[in-house]
Amino acid sequence: MVAGRRTSDTDQAVQIAVLQTEVTHLSKAVAELKAVNAMQSEKLDNLLRVIEEARGGWKVLMMVGGAAGSIGGAVSWVISHVK
Repeated sequence: MVAGRRTSDTDQAVQIAVLQTEVTHLSKAVAELKAVNAMQSEKLDNLLRVIEEARGGWKVLMMVGGAAGSIGGAVSWVISHVK
């Protein structure tokens, strides 16, 4: 029985060592994923900021286009009624 117990203790020690190694690798993988997630969050924030800036730019562009169209229509009306 003593020999069987030592084999069992040895097997358990090996299993514990394997599990410790796996936990170490998983901890490193989680740390890498956290770093990648942080970079992606930063890139997403930058993208959202650019979209917000573009959204404001489109509003200004549409306002300028509408004003130019109105002025062009008014000038055309004036020219057609002057002749």
